[in-house]
Amino acid sequence: MYQHILGFNSSGEVINLSKFGYLSWPQIMKDSSKVITFIDVGGNERYAKTLVRGLCVNFPDYALIVIDAFSCAEKDCKIEKSILDNFRIAFAFQVPVIIVLTKIDCIKDPEVLNDVIYELRTEIWHIAQKVGNVIYNKKDIVLINR
Repeated sequence: MYQHILGFNSSGEVINLSKFGYLSWPQIMKDSSKVITFIDVGGNERYAKTLVRGLCVNFPDYALIVIDAFSCAEKDCKIEKSILDNFRIAFAFQVPVIIVLTKIDCIKDPEVLNDVIYELRTEIWHIAQKVGNVIYNKKDIVLINR
C-alpha cells in the first residue's frame, strides 16, 4: 500500500513543490488549507486484505478504481473479476467509487468503447443497483453539477 498527499492553498493551488524540491508531509500539512490523501492498493485478488485494511484504517471519502479499457476491449468487453471484487468491497464499506477508464485512445472503434462502458455499467448495476454518470470531458462535469 502506497500513500501520497496533495496539499492546496486557499487559492486552490498545489503547494507540494517549492523552488528547492518537494516539501515534507508535515510542511504540506502545515501550509495547506486542504489536503487530499491518495492510497494506492494493488488491484489483484491477492491484495484484497490490504484493500480492506486500507478502507478500515483510512476512512476514505472516495475509492478510485482504474480500469484499462483497451484490455477489456481485447477480452470481449469483459471486466476482470478482481476489479468487480474491489468495487464490491468499496460498496460494502459504503465508499463512493469513481471509475477511471484508461487507454481509451487505443480503442479505434467507438462502438467497442461503448460496449466496454455498457458492460461496466451493467456489472456495477448488478452489484449496487445504481449507476452514476459517465463523464467524457470537462463540459460533462459542469452539466452534472448543475
